[in-house]
Amino acid sequence: MIVYDINLKKIKGLMAEHGLTQKDLAIVIDLSPQQMVKKLDGRADLKVGELLKIANHFGEHPSIFFAEQFAQSEGVIANR
Repeated sequence: MIVYDINLKKIKGLMAEHGLTQKDLAIVIDLSPQQMVKKLDGRADLKVGELLKIANHFGEHPSIFFAEQFAQSEGVIANR
């Protein structure tokens, strides 16, 4: 099984761009604010379904949360 790290900074950046708080995002993906804090701090894993909801909310493809890792695994240098 391949495990990819999720770019939590990307999620936080999108939240800032759109003026969302952690509590707002928790509502979007149907979590308690406490659970959302743990997930955004990296103390709990985000599930695939939660990432899909976040991506859909921001109108983005879910791959943006780990695109750099996919590019590196394919031997491609990602734009930063």
